[in-house]
Amino acid sequence: MKQIMWTGLIWICISLSCYAAGGSTSGGGSTSGKGSTSGNGNELTITADKAVWDKKQGITVLSGKVIVGKGKLSFTADTVEIIGQMDKIKEIKGTGNICFNDLEKGILVTADRIELSDWEKQITTSGKVKITRGETTAEANMAVYQQSQQKIVLTGEATINQDKGKLSGKKIIYYLGEERLEVIEGVRAWWQW
Repeated sequence: MKQIMWTGLIWICISLSCYAAGGSTSGGGSTSGKGSTSGNGNELTITADKAVWDKKQGITVLSGKVIVGKGKLSFTADTVEIIGQMDKIKEIKGTGNICFNDLEKGILVTADRIELSDWEKQITTSGKVKITRGETTAEANMAVYQQSQQKIVLTGEATINQDKGKLSGKKIIYYLGEERLEVIEGVRAWWQW
């Protein structure tokens, strides 16, 4: 009965959980594909252990091993709240054990919370944010990933660690395409010579 209700609410893509979990699903589902999603990558795909949909208020709450994905972007969370209706999702908020992954850019983000209003524009993570990209790691209280501009803005005890150095400040802008950093206010740097 739950699956019939969810089929009308959102597309559930079991293969996304297979991909994210390395070929197996948790939560009792079966898989038919090995690590691939169908379609052109524009669909929002979600798996969860439990879902509650309130059509009147336009809110869906998902909980337990939630996986949300679109194209090469995905994140996991303990709880996800979707605001809006199927054809017009206004915002997606996740809380608890956030793990965001941009496979195309090689970015992995862990945090306490995530908010998305548009996948292509801005993804905001907050609470013990840690970002990894290659040999570079960054930590902050908040990070705003502006995918279309290829930059990450870190605020609140922001720190960037690279192979032989560390840089910190109140605000750090990391320009991904250029591999360039801009530190604003309270700059501290340590390098090995």
